[in-house]
Amino acid sequence: SDEMLKMRGIDPSSKDTSPETVVIDCLMRVGPGASEGILTPADVNIDAKGTILETEKKKRKRNTTEIVPVSLALVANISELILELSDDLRDSTSRDAVYESVRTIVRTFKEKKGLPDVPSLDAVNALGCVEISYASTVQELESVCEKIKSHQLYESGDDDAEVYYEKQKELRQKTKDKIEKEDDEKALFEKKATLEERSRVLSSRIKTSELSKFRDELSSRSKVLRKLNHVDAEGVVLPKGRCACEIDTADELLATELMFNGAFAKATPRELVALCSMFVPTEKSNQKPTIPKKLELPIKGVLDAAKLIADTQLEQKLEIDVEKYVDSFRTFLVEIVYDWAGGKSFSEVLLRTDLFEGTIVRAMRRLDELMLELGRAAMACGDENLREKFEKGAELLRRGIVFAPSLYL
Repeated sequence: SDEMLKMRGIDPSSKDTSPETVVIDCLMRVGPGASEGILTPADVNIDAKGTILETEKKKRKRNTTEIVPVSLALVANISELILELSDDLRDSTSRDAVYESVRTIVRTFKEKKGLPDVPSLDAVNALGCVEISYASTVQELESVCEKIKSHQLYESGDDDAEVYYEKQKELRQKTKDKIEKEDDEKALFEKKATLEERSRVLSSRIKTSELSKFRDELSSRSKVLRKLNHVDAEGVVLPKGRCACEIDTADELLATELMFNGAFAKATPRELVALCSMFVPTEKSNQKPTIPKKLELPIKGVLDAAKLIADTQLEQKLEIDVEKYVDSFRTFLVEIVYDWAGGKSFSEVLLRTDLFEGTIVRAMRRLDELMLELGRAAMACGDENLREKFEKGAELLRRGIVFAPSLYL
């Protein structure tokens, strides 16, 4: 009415009905002292841990319900429900009764009907607001309201002070727990990064350690054995491998290769024992030996087989000097052994070399042991003819001063 407008300091003749100029009386729940115009901080009566002090509980005033003039511009929604009020709201008891009624209605809609809030009047359909700017403003407002309602303290505004402070304490604890959790996760991440760096360093050390080198060498040697058909893909020992296991006093890979490629089988016992002398290590001679023509091709076969084995090892990343390996099978004893196995005397044999007599005797005795060993290897492979050749070759060596019990007899 005009009288109400005059009381609010508004000229009735201006006919200004904008929301900023329209004032309505609202029944509102306010904090202690609001009716006297005195407001205190919300946490004034709690200690550092968020607990309400017992000494302050008796002094603290409770929230009250007051009639507050509010600009229409501040009104967000108008409920569809109509609540009958008491004729006289000047009494605090009547106002508190209205507050409790509203509170009961809100809880009924939320708890029993499962609605987020009390239904509001639709501005467009119920109030006739059809302006485009208004619709966009309402949409923006609804978005802000949803954010406010999602806050944990939103529903605590109407609670008693003690309940409010408890919820505030709970929120603070949750925030603290969240920070502590983030700190723990950060510490775990830093620990993980440290362990990963430590793992990288240790892995680098392992790669350069002797144990790692041994593993790599073992793997490479296994590949060589598979390549030369000593074992199959599953690591099962083949006939070639069983034959090599019987040889200890010579290069088992080369000796086995010569046994299986037919080089030994083609030679006579005399030629065979001369070829096997290449496996016996001796001192280097300054006198170039004269190789019998019958042995030139077999000797070349031995050296070719040695190069094949060395190349196979080098192919599997084993450290080996191919040329040095091939040169280790020398021919200094070939002519001497060939002549001795042919029946010549020891003095005639000495004329063909500058090696010492004792060196020749020791070499021939080691060669005898090798021939017997190769005979056992041939027998392990089931080659009886080759075993007999090795034994006959050994018999050609066992005569004269070379195998005398004592040089003083």
